[in-house]
Amino acid sequence: AKMATSFGIEYIIKGAPAGELVKITLRYLHPMISNPETGKKYTSQEVSIAALVGKKIHEGYTFDHEWELVTGAWVIQVFYDGRKLAEQYFTIYKP
Repeated sequence: AKMATSFGIEYIIKGAPAGELVKITLRYLHPMISNPETGKKYTSQEVSIAALVGKKIHEGYTFDHEWELVTGAWVIQVFYDGRKLAEQYFTIYKP
């Protein structure tokens, strides 16, 4: 991977009623990242988003900083109400 590279998943939340707004949690698991600006080190990140039931959703990760370019296994997980709905593995390589 190199700067500005993106990767991600596409999914649909199925259920009733279609069009209902639900809260989804995205979890990104990855090798250790060290932020040189804050000194923070971490192996996961979480974000909550609003999603519509029945609508196609695209979520992903973009390498915005050189220090994020960590090779190895990355995983994107999708959760609703504490239950894992989807999981996709990626292998990141440096060119």
